[in-house]
Amino acid sequence: MALVLWLVVVAGRLLAIGQPEAVETVYARRVFPVVARLVSAATGWLPFSLSEAIVIAGVVAIGAAGLHVLLRARWRGWTAAGAASAVARLTAAIAVAVFAFDLAWGYNYDRAPVAALLRYDLAPAPADDLAALAAELLAQAAALREGLPEDGTGVFRLTDGRRGALGRAARGYAAPELALRLPVPHLSAPPKLVLLSPLMSYLGIGGIFIPYTCEANVNATLPDWEIPFTSAHELAHQRGFAREDEANYVGYLACRAHPDRDFQYSGTFRAALYSLAALAQADRASYGRLRGTVTAPLARDLAALAAWHRRYESRLGEVQERVNDAYLKTQGQADGVRSYGRMVDLLLAERRARETR
Repeated sequence: MALVLWLVVVAGRLLAIGQPEAVETVYARRVFPVVARLVSAATGWLPFSLSEAIVIAGVVAIGAAGLHVLLRARWRGWTAAGAASAVARLTAAIAVAVFAFDLAWGYNYDRAPVAALLRYDLAPAPADDLAALAAELLAQAAALREGLPEDGTGVFRLTDGRRGALGRAARGYAAPELALRLPVPHLSAPPKLVLLSPLMSYLGIGGIFIPYTCEANVNATLPDWEIPFTSAHELAHQRGFAREDEANYVGYLACRAHPDRDFQYSGTFRAALYSLAALAQADRASYGRLRGTVTAPLARDLAALAAWHRRYESRLGEVQERVNDAYLKTQGQADGVRSYGRMVDLLLAERRARETR
């Protein structure tokens, strides 16, 4: 049985690899939206993250099962046939989990790229174009930041708190500006805050999407200004945009299309920071000049993020990054965690398309 299940998993992946148009037409636009609507409707009404509860229960169950196996092996002995049977059951269970992952969401890694859906030209851009992009985004972020609420230290503050912001997060995906450009399924389930957010912070995780429950989970310890973009990023995953660079870009588009200025600011400032990071690698002098133009409110928000990183810096974060890197590579993202930065290629392509109209 385990062998048959793994053959089904391998066959499904082989059929999907190298067939982006077919996956886009059959799976991403027909199968996945139905699955996402059904699962998100079943879990979205819960006020807590069901996936987090399942993970906690799973850890307890695995520990109990491991203890049971050890006690049985010690007191009753363990035959070769019993060991083989246990391995077979475990292998079959893993195969079922992988197939469920692929069916619920995983095949989205093989869909048509966002650049193709938007008919973008991803030709390499000179450093001057990158500098111009970063300057534009910084100026937009500075303008959007003016007049937004602040705490006592002058750092951006969400007036309705983190939960209130998550309740508003999906509005950007309903905006015609985005819905007319990309195939975005209509889902009503909001992102959810995670109770174990401090652990996520030590692991360096701002948010995580769990396909099995179709839940977008957000780290509650993040600075307020990061919450809107992070929630939009996880909602992009929830809507079938699996690749990290594309989820960043789609999340940015959703923030930009959002009716509320705090979301517009969060997405634009995040896009500006990605562009500045890319510019630092391409043209250090231009980066230095632009870095000096960051306004005081933006600098305060950036300092809050830096303080968050310092507070939760740990070896666990490095381990998690390696694990995430390996996971992304198994899903066909050869750049691994570096794919987060390739959002800038899409930003440059959009700017190029806008200028040629």
